[in-house]
Amino acid sequence: MLTNKEKSRTGKASKLVSLYAVLVFTLVSLYYENNYADMIEAKAGITVIVLSLLITFGIVFMIREKQFIQKQKISAIDVAVFAFAGSSVISTLISQLRFSAFFGTNGWQVGTFQIVLLGLAYYIVSRNFVPRKGVFICSCAGIFIVLIIAVLNGLGIDVFGMHTGLSDSVSVNYLSTIGNINTFSGYLCLVLFFLVGSYVKYTGKLIRATCAVLVFLASFCAFLCNSDSFWLGALFAAVVVGLYIRRSPEKTADFFGLGLVFSFASFIVSVLTFTDLIKTDFDGFTGFYIQHRIWIFCLIFFAVMQLVCKKFEAFINKRINILTGGCLILFGLVFTALVIYAVCHFDDTWGTFRGFIWKNSFAMFRQFNLKSKIFGVGTDCFGIVFNSCFGEQITEIYKMPVLNAHNEFLQYLITNGFFGVCSYGALYFCVIYDEIKNSERGIVNINAVLPICAYFGQALLNNPHMMNYIILFFFISYVKKSSANMKGLVTYG
Repeated sequence: MLTNKEKSRTGKASKLVSLYAVLVFTLVSLYYENNYADMIEAKAGITVIVLSLLITFGIVFMIREKQFIQKQKISAIDVAVFAFAGSSVISTLISQLRFSAFFGTNGWQVGTFQIVLLGLAYYIVSRNFVPRKGVFICSCAGIFIVLIIAVLNGLGIDVFGMHTGLSDSVSVNYLSTIGNINTFSGYLCLVLFFLVGSYVKYTGKLIRATCAVLVFLASFCAFLCNSDSFWLGALFAAVVVGLYIRRSPEKTADFFGLGLVFSFASFIVSVLTFTDLIKTDFDGFTGFYIQHRIWIFCLIFFAVMQLVCKKFEAFINKRINILTGGCLILFGLVFTALVIYAVCHFDDTWGTFRGFIWKNSFAMFRQFNLKSKIFGVGTDCFGIVFNSCFGEQITEIYKMPVLNAHNEFLQYLITNGFFGVCSYGALYFCVIYDEIKNSERGIVNINAVLPICAYFGQALLNNPHMMNYIILFFFISYVKKSSANMKGLVTYG
């Protein structure tokens, strides 16, 4: 039992972390600067400020209050987080580009300094976070504003003049206060699937109603984002849903209900596109979905499945392992088919010239010495090294510098080496491992694990960004905290 003094100390810590959580989903996500094209750098700057505030006050409390940091056993997640931060430190120390590696480059600013801050913030949050309904509602208010602005941008309404100075053809690629579609895709994978998981996990009417409304808006924005990386993230999230349903089959109807919400949002987007109110030129899977009116089949499918789940609940519950096993095999086949399709069509132009970047990144890596292969050339220095090797070809193809690998794992292979990419990949593996180990039967913290795995999927086609990393590491902290102290049974207080 905690004494009254210890409870007071614990209360101070949890309040500090609660304030941090609100700032992550409000101040960080809503902050912007004009020229709007400088949004990425502006986001990185405000993220560092919020991280620094948390860590500074955390250190002050640790000095004054010995019980500020609750003692917990070191977990696999802890090891992965600090190994990733350690790989960044080592990479910087041996790099010939130490200054750039430490502070980050070209406005992206995901250098060693930022990654170490994320690691320290993870430690504080993972030991002190206590979910509260007020924190959830405030965070949702920030998400709501971000999504509403994105919807208005998609309809051609430039809120606050944020697109000033951008041509019409370029402005469509910048949504809300987040940034370009690559950044927004990562943000959506995090917040949309957080909302899906919260709707399913919690029973409070206010929380479920809030989540349902925001899932609709986020689904609408997913189409405006027009990014295949989002759909890849959604595929990985579907696998986690299957694992969760194996443990909690009574929640199956809730997922199909949200699928119905998603399909209705896609119907609205299709209608607005047909009437030319949405100016985006949809391509990739999003274009295929809208062009072939896939929303019709989705509406029918999700409506029928929701009714079936409710009417034959007992039958489904008894055979849930067989049913989910079949679905997981199906998802595996779909992913395999996507990989085969990508390999068969892979060339320099594949994925808006990701093919050129990936092919030459591997060629460049093979030329590294052993030290660089193990520890990399310097955190966030991909653009410097890549452009120095292929500058003439890049100018001819891109007409601009290539700053990132458009694949986070390939990026860390170059910048942090084998050690870095393995430790970064371990973040995701350890979240699943820790979750299954502590819950015995499967996923419990669906509202945190779902967005983490969705982000993993989109990271295969996208770039690291501080705006998204601060949310990602917050969810990783949440999984650690709940599995360590509450065995996954966390409810909003």
